[in-house]
Amino acid sequence: MKTFFSLLTIAAFGLLANVATAQEMPYDRAGDNYPKNDGIDIINYAFEIQFTDNSDFMSGTTTIDARYLTAGQHELRLDLTNKSDELDGKGMTVEWVKEGDTALAYRHEGNELFIDMGRELLVQERISVTVRYSGVPAAGLRAGPNK
Repeated sequence: MKTFFSLLTIAAFGLLANVATAQEMPYDRAGDNYPKNDGIDIINYAFEIQFTDNSDFMSGTTTIDARYLTAGQHELRLDLTNKSDELDGKGMTVEWVKEGDTALAYRHEGNELFIDMGRELLVQERISVTVRYSGVPAAGLRAGPNK
């Protein structure tokens, strides 16, 4: 089994870590209507990806470190392609979400992962959330024959 640590893997398996909450912040950059939350500052992402040479199945753990810039937020939103019949069973299944050793409630709807932090976060509060997931990537990463 191989393990890779790389920010480049973000595109390989469809996890585009972008943050938003139920109360979206205004975003006025011309031509870019992707949902953003200017009230959250992502400080770091750490990816640990495992896969074999025998199939496209992979598993991963991603840790996101963030700082909340505005009051009243309680959720972190990430993009993660959900396993579905429309994708011929491809996509990711979330196994668990934690802050430290504490399990967090989450919902994986469509291609978005909503993580309930279990509290209203303070201005300048820092968090570290870890997400464990597995599946066959819907796009990007493919296993192929080696020489």
